[in-house]
Amino acid sequence: MYYGALRCHVGRLQVKVAARGAIGRCRYPLRVVISPNDARPLSVQIAVDLRRRITSGEFAVGAKLPSLRALALEYGVAELTVHAAVKELQRRCVVISTPGRGTFVHALPSDSAGDSGGGEHAALREEIAALRERVEELERDQRKR
Repeated sequence: MYYGALRCHVGRLQVKVAARGAIGRCRYPLRVVISPNDARPLSVQIAVDLRRRITSGEFAVGAKLPSLRALALEYGVAELTVHAAVKELQRRCVVISTPGRGTFVHALPSDSAGDSGGGEHAALREEIAALRERVEELERDQRKR
């Protein structure tokens, strides 16, 4: 069924372009980066691809992402699936959505796919450990007096 949707997507895209009187190249060409054989949900696959596109510089920090409808056409999925992918990127502070304006790239994604800000967390843990050691040292000095 998914492969049929891809074939229909190409046809539907051509029909939409022709209906608007702008026959020619589509602004958002079909990107086949999602796989029906992948165990991950489509929304996760789309979120990963959007992160890749942001990291590669296709969408720079501050750039506006295409609309949910345009992304849905591009990926050949429902708008709700793209909405779930964008919500995941919002949760990770990669994009910011402003009602009436659109969705904008806020920051480059962190290197770790599972934990946003993983490097920051490690640095904070090290700093806390150093502070803990310093407090224990001061307490020992206080007891000696």
